[in-house]
Amino acid sequence: MAWAAAFTFAHDPIDALTITLLVVCPLIDAMSSLIDLRASPDGSEGRLTLFNGLISALAALGVGLAGAGEVPAVLHVFGAWAVVSGAAHQGRTAWNRVPLCDQARSARSSSVRVTDRAARFSSR
Repeated sequence: MAWAAAFTFAHDPIDALTITLLVVCPLIDAMSSLIDLRASPDGSEGRLTLFNGLISALAALGVGLAGAGEVPAVLHVFGAWAVVSGAAHQGRTAWNRVPLCDQARSARSSSVRVTDRAARFSSR
């Protein structure tokens, strides 16, 4: 909320403060992705979280570099990040909420447990 309020007053004209705000937003997302990744590092959810973190870090760098240019470049980079990052967030949310995905995760974890048991049994 604080970021949105600050951007409301700083967006016209696009100056150093505005560029800083546009860089900080994907950086916050990248940091939160790293925190989420520590909580669930493996599986497709972890890969999606890692992808989102990398995209956000690259977007922060891209917005910073585009800030030396013209306004449309800055807005294109920021907009592209917003679309891709939003899609990644929606994908992760869908993965966590859809019952079919729960069944797939459950089946996958069951098969891993069976495989682990078989490996331990055969190593005796």
